Amino acid sequence: PRFTSHRDGDRVSSGFTLVGQTRPNATVQIEVVSSVSLLDVVNLGGQTLVDQDVTANSAGEFRITVPAPQLPVPGTSYRIRATATSGTETSPQTEITLRQR
Repeated sequence: PRFTSHRDGDRVSSGFTLVGQTRPNATVQIEVVSSVSLLDVVNLGGQTLVDQDVTANSAGEFRITVPAPQLPVPGTSYRIRATATSGTETSPQTEITLRQR
């Protein structure tokens, strides 16, 4: 799967929607983990915001809303991983990282 709404390194506001493209009617497993680090050195912990399967429509588009973390602070990073399955085929994992504005 590939994301069409965001590119690796993009900045997002708290709570956002991911849109992507894959094979028509494929199942996409999406995981979004937020993490906050102090001065990009000390990781202050993470929170799994999404761990869910979504089904692409007949055009191959999928979307999922990512809720805001409990403590949305500037600099929060969101690690997003997605894998698509269609029949017996599974795609390589796609990973991007977004940052809180």
